[in-house]
Amino acid sequence: GAGLASSASGLAAVALAAVKAAGLDWSDAKISALARRGSGSACRSIYGGYVEWMRGVRDDGEDSHARPVAHPSHWDLRVVVAVVSAGKKAVGSTEGMLHTQKTSPYHQACLDAVPPDIALAKEAIQAKDFELLRRVTERSCLRMHADMQAADPPLVYLQSGSWQVIEAVRKLQLDGVPAFFTADAGPNIKIFCEPGATAAVRNALLDLRVVKKLVAARPGAGATIIEAS
Repeated sequence: GAGLASSASGLAAVALAAVKAAGLDWSDAKISALARRGSGSACRSIYGGYVEWMRGVRDDGEDSHARPVAHPSHWDLRVVVAVVSAGKKAVGSTEGMLHTQKTSPYHQACLDAVPPDIALAKEAIQAKDFELLRRVTERSCLRMHADMQAADPPLVYLQSGSWQVIEAVRKLQLDGVPAFFTADAGPNIKIFCEPGATAAVRNALLDLRVVKKLVAARPGAGATIIEAS
């Protein structure tokens, strides 16, 4: 509940385990659609590496699932998660998104910007274009939070500490460090960087008193069955 993707990883694991326990021979796409029923983000976690969530058009949602964009080894990017609040969010993601959809005057404009942003993000990943991925990711993130903050009453997930982390990333960028930020529906900031920039990012964030913990990650494998001995 802190905006650190626990629902994505957890419900992807539950979906895969349930399908295997039931003895079903399902495709990854079908398991992904099942995982989405538990948590939208979970559909992506069935796969490893770089993944796209397809919106779909069917009323039953069966074509709303994830599909791979690139293998984990395609681009060795790193993510440093700056935890500024590990507590549970006062407003959950699903509740928050429904509230935003109903009351924010910015919501349709935010939705309209998604397809071109996804196309550019995929282009950036395929070409390993760090600057293009930085630009599209940061603007998409800030548009989403602007959409939520325009809801009635406003939904504000970013805290003062979140903005301090973002400012630290901006300073790193001015110094030529290849890094950029993003944030989900929560206060914790994720910083993408090239492998050689990880130390500079970590050092800059450790200097901030608002950062309670750093978690380092990289593109990994998808959900996997582990056979018990």
